[in-house]
Amino acid sequence: MIFYDLPLYRPPAEADNIIIQATLGCSHNQCSYCTMYKSKRYTVRPLSEVQREIEALAQANPHANKVFLADGDALALPTQHLALLLRLLKNSFPRLSRVSLYATAQNFLEKSVEELKELREGGLSLSYFGIETGNDELLGKIDKGVNAAQMIEALHRAHEANIKIS
Repeated sequence: MIFYDLPLYRPPAEADNIIIQATLGCSHNQCSYCTMYKSKRYTVRPLSEVQREIEALAQANPHANKVFLADGDALALPTQHLALLLRLLKNSFPRLSRVSLYATAQNFLEKSVEELKELREGGLSLSYFGIETGNDELLGKIDKGVNAAQMIEALHRAHEANIKIS
């Protein structure tokens, strides 16, 4: 049985998909408008725990083809950790056609385009990306952690790696 660390958030489009909590909370967790993860400290879940959950979910849902990696920004995981997680998903769900996650601009900026391409080749295909605004003054006021130019650079990296953005 899978026990989620609540609260658990996912985009509406992920309602019928497998949800794996690869991380808990949000690595930035300072945006003034967002209360989603204020009750959690950002934590990388041990790969062994996540692997057990993947195996259990794959056994219970052998025909599943879409997985959402929660919590707030699983792209903050170290590249090799996330690449291994993607391999586990691909091996466990033979029909896997999409892996998605929430991500911040910082997550994309902390990875090279080559790393992002590696993750795309591993199966990461969609990122839910909160832009909120392109106005630098407002980005500062809401404590987004990036400016408009950095937001654009992050989106360029995602595009270059062929990771879709929603």
